[in-house]
Amino acid sequence: MRKLAALLALSVALAFALPGAKADLEVFKSYVNEATAVQDVLNGKLDMYFWFVPSHMIPKVANNPNVKYYLASGGLDDILVNPCPTQEHGGPFNPFSIKEVRYALNYLIDRQKVVSQVLNGYGFAIISPLTPVNPDYLTAIKTLAQFNFQYDFEKAKKMIEDALTKAGAVMKAGKWYYNDEPIVIKFMIRNDDPVRKQIGDMLADELEKLGFEVERIYGDFKKALQLVYMSDPAKGEWHLYTEGWGSSSMTKYSDSTVYQMYAPFFGYMPGWQTPGFCNYENKEIDEVALKLANGDYANKAERDELLNDLVRMGIEESVRIFVVSPINAYITNAKVKNVVDDLLTGISNRWTEMMAYKPGSPKLTVGVKYVHKWAWNPVGGYQDLYSVIIHQGMVDDFMTNNPYNGEKIPLLAKSWSVKTGNIAVPPDAVTYDYKEHKWVHVKPGTTAKAMIVLNLRDNLGAFHDGQKVRLTDMLYWVYLVMEWGTKSGEDDVRYDPYVASVNGPWIQNFKGVQVVSPNTIVIYSDMMHFDPDELAYTVAAVLAPSTPWELLYAMEQAVEDGKVAFSSTAAQSKGVDWLDLLNPEHVKIVKEYLEKDASEGVVPPQVGQLEDLLGIKVTPNYEAVVKFIEKHGHAVIGNGPLYLDRYYPSSDSAVLKAFRNPNYPFSAKNFSYLAYENVKFAQVKKVEVAPVAVKGQEQEVKVYVVDKNKGEPLENAIVFVAIYDPKGGLVSSGFASSEGDGEFAYSFTVPEEAELGSYTVKVIAYSEEAFWPSIATTTFLVVG
Repeated sequence: MRKLAALLALSVALAFALPGAKADLEVFKSYVNEATAVQDVLNGKLDMYFWFVPSHMIPKVANNPNVKYYLASGGLDDILVNPCPTQEHGGPFNPFSIKEVRYALNYLIDRQKVVSQVLNGYGFAIISPLTPVNPDYLTAIKTLAQFNFQYDFEKAKKMIEDALTKAGAVMKAGKWYYNDEPIVIKFMIRNDDPVRKQIGDMLADELEKLGFEVERIYGDFKKALQLVYMSDPAKGEWHLYTEGWGSSSMTKYSDSTVYQMYAPFFGYMPGWQTPGFCNYENKEIDEVALKLANGDYANKAERDELLNDLVRMGIEESVRIFVVSPINAYITNAKVKNVVDDLLTGISNRWTEMMAYKPGSPKLTVGVKYVHKWAWNPVGGYQDLYSVIIHQGMVDDFMTNNPYNGEKIPLLAKSWSVKTGNIAVPPDAVTYDYKEHKWVHVKPGTTAKAMIVLNLRDNLGAFHDGQKVRLTDMLYWVYLVMEWGTKSGEDDVRYDPYVASVNGPWIQNFKGVQVVSPNTIVIYSDMMHFDPDELAYTVAAVLAPSTPWELLYAMEQAVEDGKVAFSSTAAQSKGVDWLDLLNPEHVKIVKEYLEKDASEGVVPPQVGQLEDLLGIKVTPNYEAVVKFIEKHGHAVIGNGPLYLDRYYPSSDSAVLKAFRNPNYPFSAKNFSYLAYENVKFAQVKKVEVAPVAVKGQEQEVKVYVVDKNKGEPLENAIVFVAIYDPKGGLVSSGFASSEGDGEFAYSFTVPEEAELGSYTVKVIAYSEEAFWPSIATTTFLVVG
């Protein structure tokens, strides 16, 4: 028996040491109905479900010994508002073109009711894209406290009446009219998501009580895509939309999330920066957001001030009104081991895909909401959470985020260093001149604010078509982003507005790249961030070699010739299909270019020039890409621990296999410390405060914190304490000091002018290893 146990242990150890994912085979199946998926996990037909469990089912799975459940809260449910003055474009009056009307919606939405009745208590009421599971939540907590939004129908009614009357609207027989026409609100409500449907219906009911005629447009993901995201807001086809967002991974800083949700320049506000559309504009917000995006600040304090300003302005503008962040439960079969729980996205992350396994079986069967909805392509695709969930296990970056706290984990870059200041860019560095459309050495006298040195692994791995990752695969992305993200004229066929909007700050700040050796590259940029790791991550991300350049070049040719477009925005404006590497017709087009390039021995200038300038030997291998396509029936080629073996459109399912190529540099064993049971979580065990205080008296709050997984006192905790008066006003707040052995203390003085009554102490604690909040409250009385 001991010998058998030893052999089994050795077998597991050897399997963990193999390159690629731990499980040999992972089958992804579409389960649109969450209840069906949950039942199949309970019955053993599914090993994991990579979508959340409906909140009403959480008690059922939490008490079932056949499953394990994991909590996460990365989703955002909001109301997207169309701010376009459609009445100025020949359409009917849009009440939400008035800022005060939009802002009043904050008092018309009963967030606490949504949490308690719709989410059954599993959620956070939110007023911005920063949730209690975002590390930056603590950065903006005092700004958020200024907006004490509570459901208040009468207050909302008064604000809306004042604004509409001033605009010339009139109330007749309990209904709002403008120019003798009833004001109709077209509300796109997602009915494929029960939470968002209820949020939409609740708000629609309130709007009808106010005297608006509400046209409830129920529909699914595809209908919303066409109606909201691919239409000109000036047409007035929608006014409100029950929008939802997911997260791709835990991040330490949320700058990009905040400016994505509030800043027009990024391309995610109504109008979507599509030429000719009625685009929401706000120069003040863009100015602040671009400073954040570009790192245009001297230190963390200045950055934090910018973030707080942007949050405040975004809330005041109320083009996006945030409602709740659901706490989602994700489940696995109890036999599945080494699950990783990203605290924003749950178990549906690259680490679970790489590390999870079921003893005695080489296979995992994974349920997902959808496998394929929007386009899969690495330039302008993967814009939906469904595709990101699966694709993230197919690519490796230079570095990535720790799923519990957002700290950086080295991948293709084994280390990096950052230097800032007025740095001279060396003359052997190169850049891509998008005006002349060629690679050039940087101009003499060029300087940069930051220098990022990437120390690459000796083995950079391989692509799923068998080719080794090359420097040209990294540098090609510099060319592609610079060429397709800039417009050199009205007839520029190498321009995509999505590429421009997403990569704009990177393009504007890029100064050059220097190849010191095959394993050392240096990137020069004017981008800044107070955290060197975050700066390295942001600047280096564009160069991550996720796709062989031969495939990118073939895709470019298809787009240049007007057969497809990289992004949905470009596809809409050009009247062509959005390039999808799972679409057989699109794959056929790309393959034809690959075969043509192979037969002619084409070395595109954007690659050949690198050979001339840097001495990098270029040997195209179009044949490897073609063979992969012929074998697998698609053109999704990455460099990660899993590869897509086959996609089956009839069942919307996919088979992924472990990438066992000996050149792949990682095994599941390298990251075993990320397994959920190996991570420390904070849990507030007790909060102590004197039950009675008098004005002018100093009060001390004692907080006792333990590791949730082991029950031991937790030393590396972050504890924030806030004191509120009887009316909900903030009296005092700050971080508690550690007194050792899991004990923390916070002292404050009760103001002399304090109101008598019951005061609330709110405590939120986090582990430095895992940013999941443990929240506790208590009260004390202030007497005369």
